[in-house]
Amino acid sequence: MINLLIIVFLILAIAFVAGGCGPGAINSNNYNSNINGGSSSSSSSSSSSSSGSSEGTTANPVVLALGTAHNGTVAADGQSVYSFTTTTSVAYTVSFTNINPSITASSPVSISIEQSNGAPLAYSCNMQMTCNLPLLQTLTSYFMIVKNTGASHETYAMTVQLPRSEGTLSNPILLTVNTPYNGMVAPQVASVYSFTTTTSGQYTISLTSQIPVSWAADFELLNESLTPHINDNTNTFQTSSLTANNTYLLEVGDSASWEETYTLIVTP
Repeated sequence: MINLLIIVFLILAIAFVAGGCGPGAINSNNYNSNINGGSSSSSSSSSSSSSGSSEGTTANPVVLALGTAHNGTVAADGQSVYSFTTTTSVAYTVSFTNINPSITASSPVSISIEQSNGAPLAYSCNMQMTCNLPLLQTLTSYFMIVKNTGASHETYAMTVQLPRSEGTLSNPILLTVNTPYNGMVAPQVASVYSFTTTTSGQYTISLTSQIPVSWAADFELLNESLTPHINDNTNTFQTSSLTANNTYLLEVGDSASWEETYTLIVTP
């Protein structure tokens, strides 16, 4: 009988320990607490990225292809670094599209240019305008630095390109009388436009620059036989009497060293 009681006691003891009530059991409250603690740490790491990210460094810049748009980003209180290589010695332009709506003319986002040795050029602009870079050397690499001193990250699309003109004598840009047109002209060349008169008499041709740089356009109005009709060096001039329902060619030249953008309008 005693041996039977001892056997029963041992069986009960083994069952008690295996049931998890012994000192070696896992504390489920502590386990859940550790899991929750890990989740909180992960959430904190994610929120730290709300300032966005920048791209490129002077040691490893983002390389831009001339004439190809690049979708860029710059972190709050940070800078992104790009590089491009010139093909000829002109004043290149940098244009921006898909700009974050928070970027304004007084925005803390600015653009600067440095030579490959880090020496800065005396130049800067913001994203609210087409940036006309200074005259750059041929086949030379330059850094372009987008700096953001604001409290939020910014996104944009940027394109570095040769200065542009538009229209030719054989294929001019068509203007409509009394309708403004946004145009452009490269340095030392001309953009070519045409318009058809609606009535006979004198017409006024006005050009308003879209960039805060003073410059004088070189106008040349040509008749259908391409003979020079009038020249003027101001940004508004009045023609002599023109024939109704006749088409005229207009050249807008740029004697400056940078691309010009402007609004052009022809009125009777």
